[in-house]
Amino acid sequence: MASDQHSKAQRPRQTMVYREFKPGRALRPYVVAYWFFRVAPDAGEIMHAIPLTGGATPSVSVLAGRIVLAGPRTRPSQIIVRARDELFTVCRRFV
Repeated sequence: MASDQHSKAQRPRQTMVYREFKPGRALRPYVVAYWFFRVAPDAGEIMHAIPLTGGATPSVSVLAGRIVLAGPRTRPSQIIVRARDELFTVCRRFV
């Protein structure tokens, strides 16, 4: 048990969980990817950078009840995310 507690203490604190999903075959001409991330409950406010994708990225924040539309852009976007925020994003191709 002591070794289990020791290994937990050595792990770095994770402030965000990020997952990326590829679209189904029928949507690939229109969608680059789907993204999901969740901010840890004790994270406070974090400046989150959204990289250039070449498409528009509508994002929905569940906790904050907001929708963010970004793109196409010429530089990465930065948004403030807060503890417990969950964002679902679709990166859309412009065709």
